[in-house]
Amino acid sequence: MQFDMFTVHAIACACQAVLAVTFLAMVALDRHSPWLACWAGALFLMAAHAFMNTPGMLANLFVSRSVGAGSLILAMGLCWSCARSFQRRSLLLWVPIASAMGWAVLCTIPEFLNNLAVRSATLGPILCVFALLAAHELHKVRKAERLISLWPAILTLVAFAVFFALRLPFSLLLFYEPGALNVVSLAVSSFTLLVLSTIMSIQWVALGKERGEHVQRRHALTDVMTGLLNRRAFEEQAGTLLRRHAGEKEAASLLLFDLDHFKRINDRHGHAVGDRMLHIFATTAETCLRPTDVLYRLGGEEFACLMPYTEADHARLVAERVRRAFAEAGLVLAGRRLTGTVSIGIATTSCAGYDVARLFSRADFALYAAKRNGRDRTEVADTLLEGSTLPLGLAS
Repeated sequence: MQFDMFTVHAIACACQAVLAVTFLAMVALDRHSPWLACWAGALFLMAAHAFMNTPGMLANLFVSRSVGAGSLILAMGLCWSCARSFQRRSLLLWVPIASAMGWAVLCTIPEFLNNLAVRSATLGPILCVFALLAAHELHKVRKAERLISLWPAILTLVAFAVFFALRLPFSLLLFYEPGALNVVSLAVSSFTLLVLSTIMSIQWVALGKERGEHVQRRHALTDVMTGLLNRRAFEEQAGTLLRRHAGEKEAASLLLFDLDHFKRINDRHGHAVGDRMLHIFATTAETCLRPTDVLYRLGGEEFACLMPYTEADHARLVAERVRRAFAEAGLVLAGRRLTGTVSIGIATTSCAGYDVARLFSRADFALYAAKRNGRDRTEVADTLLEGSTLPLGLAS
């Protein structure tokens, strides 16, 4: 069988070089994704590896085997660095560089340079380890970010590792002829590497796009001033939490907070001071909550907290803890200490059921009862009469 080795390697070299240029262009457009530059470098090195396997370069055994394989070691090392960069970790470029230099030193030994089995048995594990390290880095990302594209990317990196692990026995069993150049084996390897690198390129693009969408969505659900989740997030997450609790027949509590006389603070001291008071309340309240409790800023001086698996008694204890902590907090303004107070209304699913609107209405009812009864206090809707009414026009 005649095999045009030059054509196969030329196509692999050209395709990987084009992909590398494409990724460099993406880096220029998106400076917030430095890992794209790492993958562009890996693709350039894979293109160099394919070029080193063309017939003209194979005539010089030392150059093709040391520089060619060294380029592939650096490429997979950059793939690992790419995964580390995606996880926002340091690149550790010295590791693949040291591995490539070690390979070049081994190639100066004639017995190593001319022995296919020894060379492949050394190169395969190095490449396999880098591929598996990259897969491990992406697996750690999965714990912090729920990106659907992570699994295909991890599987592609595992496929790289399997390819490098099986390349030696595959070549020896199917294409090895003593004293002859493994033309078919080299061509199949280059073509397989091209396919895997192309698939991985698609995976990197998908990961970047999905992360960007998650970031935009997170910004849309975050209050800029306090860093808390906003009303839109509350409306989305409250329904999900209550549906889960309804299925489990478990109690949940909703706390509504309203800073007392906040308009007076703004009018007397300015909006900058008012903003600082909002931030102080947010940070103070978060220190009083459990990790499972979620605090939201609904707008203005109004906040809410969803407490899963919580009955009224425990919710009241937490609310009182927040109220006292905020009363003790404050800021120094012109040599004087400025403090604030907060009124709190509580409703639980035991009283209001698992409907978001009704739970919110009952908590709001309790909040305004706290306002009516003197502010700087906590009221629980479960203990208030259903038909009670409140006077209109209560000032905050």
